[in-house]
Amino acid sequence: MIADQIRKIAQDENVPVFGIAPAERMADELPNHRPEDLLPGTQSLICFGIPVPRAVYQMPAYGSDTVWRSQNLYYRRLDTLSIRFAVLLEEYGARAVPVYGCMPLGMDKKGTVVGYLNQIRMGEVTGIGVTGKNGLLINSRFGSRLMLGGVLTTADLPAMRYPEIDEPGCPPKCRFCVDACPVDAIMPDKKQVKIMRCLGYTS
Repeated sequence: MIADQIRKIAQDENVPVFGIAPAERMADELPNHRPEDLLPGTQSLICFGIPVPRAVYQMPAYGSDTVWRSQNLYYRRLDTLSIRFAVLLEEYGARAVPVYGCMPLGMDKKGTVVGYLNQIRMGEVTGIGVTGKNGLLINSRFGSRLMLGGVLTTADLPAMRYPEIDEPGCPPKCRFCVDACPVDAIMPDKKQVKIMRCLGYTS
């Protein structure tokens, strides 16, 4: 099966988390940000993630620069895999488009920077994590260190994920990330981040 072939490629590329889910699970996203808006006839979502090394976030010097460099390199790797999966799906007669992790971006009516498709939501519906209090995808093994890639396809693929474990998300009383944020950008009740405040500090 094509889904098994894609999964094997992901595993061979040392991608530790991977999931497939029906596209209808994201049908309630805002207009112009739904799978159907990007690829009419979308049947399935593919989402996968690779973690930035933990110690990168703990560096006492040059930490921000190293985080940005690590993420930039990972975007290239994730985007390349997304294209590879899309091309493979088209070889089997389906249509498919990559969902990139960084660009392109848009802006909503409130002036907030948003992606064309919500990859965090993709990660949630495919079962590889849940949205945490910091607005990021939380995985039980990698926390919020996962960077995500994705694909939309008209192929009707079977739902799957690895590893096959339930993701619990943030502990109910935990506020570690909220209290640690240097610019008070995390809104835990809304599970959102004030993205421009965050970018202004880290860029």
